[in-house]
Amino acid sequence: MPPAGTPPGKAAGIQVGEAVRSCLPGGEGRIRVSVYLMSDGKVKRAFVAPGPRIKGNIVKCVRERITGVMLPLSLKKADFVEWSLKLETSSVKVKVVRPPGLR
Repeated sequence: MPPAGTPPGKAAGIQVGEAVRSCLPGGEGRIRVSVYLMSDGKVKRAFVAPGPRIKGNIVKCVRERITGVMLPLSLKKADFVEWSLKLETSSVKVKVVRPPGLR
């Protein structure tokens, strides 16, 4: 659960990070996740940026874990939201990549 006062874009990223933690070996690592988010906050589709440690099973797991999830984020219209996540033992560090208005 994000701390009180966490900006909505970052809070949603923390929720995504916690949801996909079990997809990464050891529950730690870096991953870049994009979602197509409906205006009400429901994830319609999830995407993972390719990388040397990102295998097909990780992509499948991420999609299964967050597609259909409601995030604490509402948009004026459906749009893509992207986070760069660093999952550590007891925390998730989040950088909102896009849209620029959520940074």
